[in-house]
Amino acid sequence: KGEFTAAQFRAAFEHIAKIADEVGNPRLKATLTLMGWSFNARSGRTWTDYLPGRSYVDVVAVDVYNQGRNAKQPKYTPPAQLFDGIVAEIGRQGLAFAVAETGSTVIKGDDGTGRAQWLRDLTRYLTQKGALYVAYFDHDWRTKSGDDYRLRDPAGKAAWRDFCDA
Repeated sequence: KGEFTAAQFRAAFEHIAKIADEVGNPRLKATLTLMGWSFNARSGRTWTDYLPGRSYVDVVAVDVYNQGRNAKQPKYTPPAQLFDGIVAEIGRQGLAFAVAETGSTVIKGDDGTGRAQWLRDLTRYLTQKGALYVAYFDHDWRTKSGDDYRLRDPAGKAAWRDFCDA
């Protein structure tokens, strides 16, 4: 919301990362989480403005959703189209990447099998690209945006369960 400058954000992140390092837990990773929109030139942002430096960040995690429901012909956007640019940008910084939130509503006319296939394609793609973790946004957002991302259909639940059990 612009309440802090990028410099203030970086300074706060560095402060927290230093505290976390003092704990001495090798499994604790300093994770910078950004919206996928921050990697899009149309956002007016430069995502690296929020990057305090490789010595303070171990992982960059992103929130990316299928926005294909808003297309003239609603679709499940291919994972490569959603993530290729982001994965490349993070890789150029020599950092690991993860997915803090992702998901899709069920596209109108789909019984859930289309979204299930999208989930399988998505998780295969993210696994091949080396994502450290992937979290699904299982949330009913209808009161805010009209979107219901919950996995309630049998095909969607099975696709996600298969990924989690792998």
